[in-house]
Amino acid sequence: MDNSKEQYREHLIDIGNWGVIPFGDHRIQVLRQKYEVVGIPMLIILDSKNGKVIRKNARNEVFMKGSEVFNEWIK
Repeated sequence: MDNSKEQYREHLIDIGNWGVIPFGDHRIQVLRQKYEVVGIPMLIILDSKNGKVIRKNARNEVFMKGSEVFNEWIK
């Protein structure tokens, strides 16, 4: 997790145009606990119908398989 606003800004530069939660926002801790986030960046895929986790380690899947992995998630 980012420990300062400076780290937060650096990560924004690294990750590009992703949706982010502002540094210090109370939702960070809620989501961190709910999804057991241990580091950033982290990509978790949720079912839009029920909110259940489809993939917890989606970042690695994207890295290894590229955009083709999206088809696996929507099955």
